[in-house]
Amino acid sequence: MRTDADGRFELRDVPVGGVTIAARAAGIGHGFVSNVDGNPGARVEVRVELSQPVAESEELGAGLAVTLTERATTDGTQLVLSDVASGSEAERAGLRVGDLLRAVDGVAVDSIEVARHRLSGSEGTTCLVSLERDDESLSLRVVRESLRR
Repeated sequence: MRTDADGRFELRDVPVGGVTIAARAAGIGHGFVSNVDGNPGARVEVRVELSQPVAESEELGAGLAVTLTERATTDGTQLVLSDVASGSEAERAGLRVGDLLRAVDGVAVDSIEVARHRLSGSEGTTCLVSLERDDESLSLRVVRESLRR
């Protein structure tokens, strides 16, 4: 997801229950806010401070051009694709906003950190992404592409 010139963005249909919003800007830093609660029809102001420096080795890499959101449920945490970059390998492979990420290369993922690690790799390599969409389980092979985190 991209922000406007002032760093503002809008998330629609945030589920009721705690979610984590993370932000990262190359050369500036990264940070996150946990337990942001979606309330139908309500406008909530959230400020993410980018205070943790991003190591130069983190600024360039390869992975999937998707944004993940953590959603707390009574059964644990779900990872939801909240953005899939237009024209990306992820979009071409069939990933969609709203898909639930369950596993990468057969390894269950239960946090954004674990998912980010599993989705990262060398440019041009593939990973097998296990998803849930509309109560259906899917496995899609996606090519990792160069991206800025």
